[in-house]
Amino acid sequence: MADIAPLLRPAMRVLEIGCAEGSLGAVIRQSIPVHYTGIELSGDAALATRVLDRVVNAPAATLTGESFDLLLSFHVLEHIEDIATEMRHWRRLLDDNGTLILEVPNRAGHRLLDLDPN
Repeated sequence: MADIAPLLRPAMRVLEIGCAEGSLGAVIRQSIPVHYTGIELSGDAALATRVLDRVVNAPAATLTGESFDLLLSFHVLEHIEDIATEMRHWRRLLDDNGTLILEVPNRAGHRLLDLDPN
């Protein structure tokens, strides 16, 4: 989380696409008061509802009329068939001054995130 922490500020709107059981969001919410929404299509969504402000069990394309200051997505994009269309949805959800942090696999997990056991 050390690489994400400098981007966080109180009351910001965070969207994590592919939040799984909400572990990253729980850690972030413990360190700073943000509004944290997760998107999770798997059964892990039920677990995420226990630790996040809101969990959407539907694709990003279904969110309308919302914008986020920070959009996070780790190891999700490689599972998307139409990446260009998906990225347009993500851009639409990101505030004009927002930040996107995206990770796709390259041999192993992220070396700076303790929560990534890959």
